[in-house]
Amino acid sequence: MCVRTIPTRAVVAAFALAVMTAPACGGGGSNSTPSSPTAPSTPTQPPITGNACGAIAGLVSTSQTIVNGTDCTALTYASSVLKLLIQNSVGEKVACSSTVIDDNWVLTAAHCLPSGTTLVQVDLGPGPLVVASEFHASPLYSGTGSSSLDVGVVKFSQSLGHKAVPLLLSRDALRGEQAVIAGYGQSATGSVGVLRAAFVTVSDVTNAYLVVAASAPTDSAVCQGDSGGPLLISQGGEWALAGITSSATGCVVGTSYFARVNNNEISAFILGYVPHAGQK
Repeated sequence: MCVRTIPTRAVVAAFALAVMTAPACGGGGSNSTPSSPTAPSTPTQPPITGNACGAIAGLVSTSQTIVNGTDCTALTYASSVLKLLIQNSVGEKVACSSTVIDDNWVLTAAHCLPSGTTLVQVDLGPGPLVVASEFHASPLYSGTGSSSLDVGVVKFSQSLGHKAVPLLLSRDALRGEQAVIAGYGQSATGSVGVLRAAFVTVSDVTNAYLVVAASAPTDSAVCQGDSGGPLLISQGGEWALAGITSSATGCVVGTSYFARVNNNEISAFILGYVPHAGQK
């Protein structure tokens, strides 16, 4: 998560591992601004106290605590948010974030799994990376337009051994509601590959996206490498997955977009592959 601003909307693309220079925030393809907002709602629960890292450890709050996010390094191999390494047919490698949604499955963004992807691996800790047995990007992801569905799933033949996060399908996120974002993307200092989490506020809900607007350099936001990571909402005393990190106009000052899990076509795609994913 970094503080430089990009004037045009860019996919929060996975950072290239082959050439590790200090990139500008964002990068990759682009989407047009989502439209067709739903009716506004007002959250009724008070803001959650504690630190954002607790959300990705499966806790509502914790004494242990993205750009301007909290460093969750101590939870790197204990959280529900995992780092994916993706390789294409010419050997180029990129990295994305993902969320565990079942014993063998993670949820990520479709743009993390483009055509030509030949290998997906997950980092589960010391030792070799674990190779995916299958991976799927939504056929309704076009890379552009408000109806493009930026969602993908990845399966592993072995148990991931991490707590699965339920999908928030009983309701939408609310405008003005507190949420948590998390991922392995670029920090304010330009570092990458470190797990971070932060509290944000949902500013809009559209047909295919949840929207978070950041207006100050001290605001938290997603950045390059956070693609595919979660936007979490507290529901019934448990954190649930409401959005998937998709794109942003800037790494802090700007607007971030998260594929809306409660979109009927997105949830049908996920449950078509992962029917036993938890729901809230």
